[in-house]
Amino acid sequence: MNFLNRLVLVLAILLSMTAVKAIEGKVEMEGALLPIYIDGDATKHHHAGSLEYRFASKGKLYKAKFKNNEPRNPKNLRKIKIRGQMHDGSIEIDSFINKSPKTLLVNSTAAAARGEKRVLVVPLKNTYTTTAFIYDTASLANLYFSASSNSIKKYYTEVSAGQVSLSGEVTNQLQLDNVCGSSYRSLEGDSLLTALQAIAARYDLSNFDILSIVVPSGGSCMQHGVEGLGSLGKVNFAALGISGIPEIAFNVVKSTQVPTGNLNTFIAITSHEFGHNFGLKHDNGNVCGKSIFYNQCASLAYGGAHSIMGNAPNLAPINAIHQEDLGWMNSQTIINLSGNVDQSYTIAALESRTLAPKAIKINRGDGVNYFIEYHKPLNMAASKAFTHSASYEGFKVYVNDDRANNDSLLLRADMRDIKSQMQYYIPESKEYLDPYDAPDFAKTSDFTAEFYDSVNHVKVIFESRSADSLTLRVILGENALKKAEADAIAAFLFIYPSVENAKLETYNGYHGRIASTRYSQQELSNLIDKIEFDMDGDNIIDIVTSSVYSSENYTYLEPGTYTRKAKVYLKNGEIIKLESKEFTVVEAFSVSLRQGKASISSEPVLNENKPTKLKLEYQFSNEYLARYKKKAKLVNYGPFKLKRSKTMLKNTVVFKLALPPEKKISSYYLKPDGYYEFTVDLAVSQGYGFLEYKTVTLRVKSSRN
Repeated sequence: MNFLNRLVLVLAILLSMTAVKAIEGKVEMEGALLPIYIDGDATKHHHAGSLEYRFASKGKLYKAKFKNNEPRNPKNLRKIKIRGQMHDGSIEIDSFINKSPKTLLVNSTAAAARGEKRVLVVPLKNTYTTTAFIYDTASLANLYFSASSNSIKKYYTEVSAGQVSLSGEVTNQLQLDNVCGSSYRSLEGDSLLTALQAIAARYDLSNFDILSIVVPSGGSCMQHGVEGLGSLGKVNFAALGISGIPEIAFNVVKSTQVPTGNLNTFIAITSHEFGHNFGLKHDNGNVCGKSIFYNQCASLAYGGAHSIMGNAPNLAPINAIHQEDLGWMNSQTIINLSGNVDQSYTIAALESRTLAPKAIKINRGDGVNYFIEYHKPLNMAASKAFTHSASYEGFKVYVNDDRANNDSLLLRADMRDIKSQMQYYIPESKEYLDPYDAPDFAKTSDFTAEFYDSVNHVKVIFESRSADSLTLRVILGENALKKAEADAIAAFLFIYPSVENAKLETYNGYHGRIASTRYSQQELSNLIDKIEFDMDGDNIIDIVTSSVYSSENYTYLEPGTYTRKAKVYLKNGEIIKLESKEFTVVEAFSVSLRQGKASISSEPVLNENKPTKLKLEYQFSNEYLARYKKKAKLVNYGPFKLKRSKTMLKNTVVFKLALPPEKKISSYYLKPDGYYEFTVDLAVSQGYGFLEYKTVTLRVKSSRN
């Protein structure tokens, strides 16, 4: 039987603690609910797992499945009234009424996860298991309670910053008959109750908070890839109608040697089960893509890439959502944000031992929070437990939604919907399983640039990273909306001509244009207040315009290397700052304007009553001429006539112009200093279109002065 078939079988055969044959049909009963997590396949760190329920009524246990309305937060419900269908000892629950208060941790600092916790460790064999490996008593004492080497005690002391500590004892090896004995009688099945009762008869469990049962690596104590199971918090056995066992949390783990000799594997799995005992659910992954922004959805079991309750490859900490639930993180270590925000924040790596802020909690306004974390393999998290790799280049984004089945959900950085790629879906727990090809969230969950929720206007931007901290800019509400609007423009604003590939630039000439795939030219005009250009990067404003397309003149006075800068002021108050790459200005060509046969140094003057003939001369450098060998033409922005194009065969190109009589030219062209200014563009072609436009302003003196 292959692994997937066995996995389906494990999921299909729910824990049955008592063999009760019930009458089939509709039922209405009162009793208590017991949730248990089953975790499997250590090589993939619990990829095979499920949350299952038992319903106890009048001293009997029934396996139970919720048809539609699974409890929002799985917990031990001491009193619950159910309606459903009974079939062969199983109940499909149609509806239920919770008649008791919650008993497990939900956003609480209850004593269940604080202070000293006493643990009883029981190595357990059975008559059918004689050769399979099991840890000896001394090894277990070290794995659970060592203060110097890696252990479960050391892990929880570190991850809780000393707020919870473990102590306890390890018993001698216990051998029991009638447990783990046949194909489907195993400690994740109905014999669990037999083992618990036998242990309670030998040891005073009232002195302990957690019972941890360690079974051999082989045999039938745990089958079908299951590596551990844990109760979700303490179990009130009296409320379940079972006498002789005090209220206690329990887990069962294998003496795993996979990978061979790596004790961190056992520590990771057992610490995971202890997390369930403290009341924690799994750290899952998002399979719904961007729909998570506005809707609840199913999740990938164990998708959490850097959490011991998920799919971490190392002895990673518990994520910030769960640490807040346990009361281990508070306002000192969590930055709480809501409303309109635009500010930078620095958070330390979650694995660090500092008391500085380690997470950012963002209230998006609909009952859902984002948690932002930064991870580095520091302290115990530097110890590998499993083989797959992880990324630590960016920040993690978690969704915390207490209304969802799993309130801790890690997002993929590419925000892809991957439901269709999953192998198996469990409707009752709203989880996907993919034991073979599940995407490795440890490699795909790093946001290295920015995270943006366009529905709820939440933006988180990477700014800088140090050895053990990260600085992020967080923009919320209307500020995020303004930033998004600005980004849509900034991404498409350019200064024309392009300077990225040009080695030569004229002293004269500038065109500016703003384009966007989101907005039309008219819409852009409505968004922009003004644009300021610093044409040579000296931080002095050279041109101010309000037009999305402008043609201005700017003269570079000296050859050299420059950058162009621009500030775009939007009407919503946002400012976009741009800066070009460096470019070089050389003496590409010089320009002179002369009248008739007069010398070049003479100043052209308009004729009052008849046309004025002028010559516009461009002198090109040899380097420029070699680059553009074909044609040059003038683009007319003034009232004059001109010959359109010239073949550039030598360094000097002369264009003949004819201006109308001055009396026919509007006074619009006359400047206060008595000169007319006309703008022309020199367009240079290489035979397949005009590539560069060099803008030149021509000055001609009025005849009336």
